[in-house]
Amino acid sequence: VTVELPEQVPEDRLWFETQGHFMGGNVDLTLAHVVRVIPQAYSSLGRSSRHEVARLIGEINRHLSARASSGPILLMGPGRWGTSSPELGVPATFSDIANVSVLVEEADMGSGMVPDLSYGSHFFQDLVESGIVYVALFSGQAGTHYRNDWLSNDSRIDLETLGIGGDYPPEVRKAISLHDMGADGLKLMADLMSQRLLCFSQR
Repeated sequence: VTVELPEQVPEDRLWFETQGHFMGGNVDLTLAHVVRVIPQAYSSLGRSSRHEVARLIGEINRHLSARASSGPILLMGPGRWGTSSPELGVPATFSDIANVSVLVEEADMGSGMVPDLSYGSHFFQDLVESGIVYVALFSGQAGTHYRNDWLSNDSRIDLETLGIGGDYPPEVRKAISLHDMGADGLKLMADLMSQRLLCFSQR
C-alpha cells in the first residue's frame, strides 16, 4: 500500500508524530475511538488497582469491538503493555488488547520514570503477528512531537453511559479516558520509506 503523508499538519490538528519507533508497515487508518491510560493518574495507583485498570481496558475494548458501528481503536498507555510488573506499564493480557488496531506506548510513567518498552518481547511478537500497528513515543526526543493534553474533553465518553466500569473504584475509572473521534475520525498514517508516522485530526 502506497501512502502519501502530508508535508505538514497544522499544529492544532496534530496529536503526535514520530520519526521511526513504529512497526506495522505503511499505514493509512481512520480511527474511531481512542482508549488512553492517563500516566499521572496511573502512577498514583497501587499495584492491585493497576491490575484492575488492565482488566477494565479489556472490557472497554471488547465492548467497543462488539458494536456494529465500531471502527478501528487506538490504545495508548504509559510504559510497557503486557508487562508482569505494573510499575513498568499496564499488565494487560494479549486478549485484552487483541482487537485494537494501534497500540501506543508512552515512554513516561507519569512519575519521571522511563521504562524499557516492548521491543523484542514475546508480547511484541504477538502484536506484529496480529497486524496491530505498534508505536513508541519518546517525548522530547528528536523527531518526536507529542501533545499529551491534545485530546478534547468534548470527545470523551463517560464509561457509565456504556454500562461499563460501574464495579470498579472511581480512581481506576479516572485513570482511563475513552474518546469517540466522530464521523471524520482521527487519521493515523505511516510511511516505511521515510520512517515517518503521523496521527492527526482531519478537521
